[in-house]
Amino acid sequence: MHSSNFSSLFVLFCFLFAITSVKVYAQHVDEQVYEVSWKKDAPILGGAIAGWIGTRYLVNNADKATADEVFELDRNNVWSFDRGATDNFSATAASISDVFLFSSLALPFTLYVSHGVNEQGVALGVMLVETVFITDTINNLLKLLLSDTDRDPTMDY
Repeated sequence: MHSSNFSSLFVLFCFLFAITSVKVYAQHVDEQVYEVSWKKDAPILGGAIAGWIGTRYLVNNADKATADEVFELDRNNVWSFDRGATDNFSATAASISDVFLFSSLALPFTLYVSHGVNEQGVALGVMLVETVFITDTINNLLKLLLSDTDRDPTMDY
């Protein structure tokens, strides 16, 4: 990525961080809104982690397409309304997407800038971990369920 593109993305990230921090500070609450109930949260957290480990294991052991199989694919076998997206790889767009992906992982920590969050830091941290594991579990599960290897490659969608 060119340095000017990186600089622009860095400035954009700093701007988004500043806006998010101000917004969070503006929503100051004196009372505790969240609390950890280990009776409720332990099974959720344990299930989320177990689901993530299970689906991660299944994804890693799933049959992978070889490079030759990928290059032999015909874009005419893709549904017509999705066909336009098959030939649009951009290294710049991929880099920008990665910047936003990793920035989105850091943005929840802007909550800790807000006054009063320190008392709720454990509860917010537990919710964040639960959310990350549950989201990735659902993502992996959908990848596994929707990877239809028995499709007829000659069928025009």
